[in-house]
Amino acid sequence: PGERHDAYTIGAGKFDRELQIVLRDKKEHKLTPSEAATLTYFIENPNRIISREELQEHISAEARAISSRNLDNYILKFRKLFEIDPKDPVIFVTIPRKGYALKR
Repeated sequence: PGERHDAYTIGAGKFDRELQIVLRDKKEHKLTPSEAATLTYFIENPNRIISREELQEHISAEARAISSRNLDNYILKFRKLFEIDPKDPVIFVTIPRKGYALKR
């Protein structure tokens, strides 16, 4: 029997934590270790504002140090992978001057 992977359906995509890939529209999108660590942290902390500092601290412990700019790019990528309309995000939302949240 095959091993059970941790897979999470978020919006229009499905994240396979083990393989660090997102499946959307029958296409596989590989995530970097830092992106996967960031996404996992959001999944483990749904419906809660997560500050950039908290994310950077957590991800740096798991992978390599990430800049604010990297973080913005990860969020943009997650929106493209999971949001029905990335320009009008309802899942990966920005909370002005506070951080980001994953709404589930």
